[in-house]
Formats: sequence, structure tokens, C-alpha cells
Amino acid sequence: MQSRLSKEVTRMATTSAFCELREQAIRGTLCAVLLNPSLSTQDTISHSNLGVASKTLGFEGFQIVNLVQVPSRNSKDLALVAASEDDWLKSRPEIDRALKSADEVVFAWGASRLTGEANRHKEEQITWTIQRTLNAGHSEVLLMDGSPRHPSRWRQYVGPQKKRVAGDTLEDRFRAVLNRHPVDTLQSRGKNRLSGVRGTIRQASSINEEMDPTERGRRTS
Repeated sequence: MQSRLSKEVTRMATTSAFCELREQAIRGTLCAVLLNPSLSTQDTISHSNLGVASKTLGFEGFQIVNLVQVPSRNSKDLALVAASEDDWLKSRPEIDRALKSADEVVFAWGASRLTGEANRHKEEQITWTIQRTLNAGHSEVLLMDGSPRHPSRWRQYVGPQKKRVAGDTLEDRFRAVLNRHPVDTLQSRGKNRLSGVRGTIRQASSINEEMDPTERGRRTS
């Protein structure tokens, strides 16, 4: 018969192992870097999809920051209202703080190309963000199937009717395609790799994809 002391030792060891596994499962905060805030004041599709993804991947919560903090209805409008470099530079302190405080990062600013000066500022902001991500200690970032796809398109992209991703549930499909990629290799591939403009990563027209652009930086748990 197991002694009382032996039982207590076993119980403590089991509890310790459980706590250790739980700590490993809870991974803190996921920082999602999107493009710009939505005009909507309500929780959007992006917010909902990030909530599902963060819980599926074991995070306590997520925080959204944007490459530029200028709200717009779509990317066409954004190109008009965010043509000033100052608009993009003002967003950098918040991005920097979020990257430093996050346990993991997902790049998700979408596939839409802006026009004019706004697109040049966007590309420069992406380059800066990649470097600051490395400086913050993140050697890898999450991408949706290898691209910074916008969260408003995630559910559609992994939908069973598309037959791109195997999985019985939305959570299973998100888990299958939200994978880590080394930041330094993304940096070396240049701006076209992460601006999301080329080939198959362009999932929708500019207007459709950015109907739910991004949201103001906030933390949700």
C-alpha cells in the first residue's frame, strides 16, 4: 500500500507537471500587425478571426497594431488619405512597443497594393517593421500560408469549399496554415515578398479585401 508521504509526493509531482504543461500551452500575447484601422467602431471580421486564431494557437490574448493609424474604407481611399510620410512615422512608437511586449507576432497587413506615395511609404514601413521585429527578439513570425494575408480574408481562404486546407473545423484549418517563418529570410527576399502583391497571394480585389481593413491597436484577452 502506498504510504501517505508517497501519495503526497506523487500528487505534487503530478500537479507540478500539469502546471508546467499549462504554462507551455499559455503563450502570452500575440501581436498582429495589420495595415490600418477600420472606420467601424464595432468588432470586425478581422477581430473575430484573430480571436479564434489566438485561442487556437494557445495565446492568452492578442493585440492589434497597424502600419499606419489612418482609418479608411478600403485601400483606394487609404492611398488618398495616407500620402504623407508623417502619417506612417507616427505609428512607429506604438508598433515598437507592441513588438517588444508580444510573445509572438503575426504579419497580416493584406495583399492590396496602394497607389502613389502611400505605397512607397507602406513599403518603407514594412521594411522598418521587419527590422524592428528582429530587434525586439523575434526570430520568427506567423504568416497565413506563407503570406501576410489580411485577417478579414482568413476564414474565406481556409473555407472547406476552397479545398486548400484540410481540417474538420475552422480551428483545425487555421492551425494548419498559420505557420512560423524566419524573419531574416523574409527580410532578404525583399519588399515584394511581404507586400503581398504578386501571384497567388492576391486573393481578392483591393476594394473587397479592405472592406474590413485593420483596427486600432488594442489588447484583447
